[in-house]
Amino acid sequence: MIAESSLIITAAEGNSELFNTMSALNKSVVLPREVILVCVGERIDIPMFLDFDLKLLPFPVPSEPFPLAKARNLGAAVSSTDHLIFLDANCIPSLDFIQKMSVYARHYKGFLMAKPLYLMEPVDMDANLARLHRKSRPLPGLPSFENRSVVKSDRHDLFLSMAFAVEKSQFEKTGGFNGALEGCGPYCHDLALRAKNENIPLYNTDAEVFQQTRTYQIPALDEFDDIIANSWNFYKTWGFWPMAEYLSDFEAMGLIKWSPTDNSPIEVMRRPGTRDYENCRELVLPFA
Repeated sequence: MIAESSLIITAAEGNSELFNTMSALNKSVVLPREVILVCVGERIDIPMFLDFDLKLLPFPVPSEPFPLAKARNLGAAVSSTDHLIFLDANCIPSLDFIQKMSVYARHYKGFLMAKPLYLMEPVDMDANLARLHRKSRPLPGLPSFENRSVVKSDRHDLFLSMAFAVEKSQFEKTGGFNGALEGCGPYCHDLALRAKNENIPLYNTDAEVFQQTRTYQIPALDEFDDIIANSWNFYKTWGFWPMAEYLSDFEAMGLIKWSPTDNSPIEVMRRPGTRDYENCRELVLPFA
């Protein structure tokens, strides 16, 4: 069966988790009308036979940071259906993910977030659903469904764009992803707040995706510049600070002068040095 939906994935060359995602999509009980793979940088070759229409959309990268927002907006702009489904390249969709999100998007007009389950260790392309459930755990703080499939939410701070569905017209009404928040930034929260301003509701659904693990640096010194710039850009729009935990870490290290009550740009006292990086921890985590 084919759902009249456009699935948008953004990835860069060398993203090995993407192949697990594509393999899972091949097994879906319902396939999207089209899968738009926005290739950031070099063209991405998919070494497998696909049962769905895959459109490769090139997106050259002149420089860092990774232009996730602009790349996703481009995918939405070229889509040929009225219903969009966004999926991170490292998220393995459940067999009925496309089916559920396509049905829910037609009955509930708004932003519909999937149910993220975080894998605690790497998996391969042949992992079945039962194994994925055994190796994963849910995101803390999400509502209990209590035998319901869709629950309306007012927790815009918990909206995650790793997997969600929305009508194309509603996505365009919000202006799409904020291109000023590229790299490590609060683009999910920003998008949810702009949806709220347009009176577009937010829902949590039981459509499951499994986010694959990756290595994170704690504190996030590798994202230092993005976090500083994006935090201020977000504050200028919404009047409160995002990513406060990251900023608190930087302040405690003497890297910045900042307080949650500040209403001015973050003052950088010094940039991270070799010793700072040496004292960081490299952890394999199921979430950012």
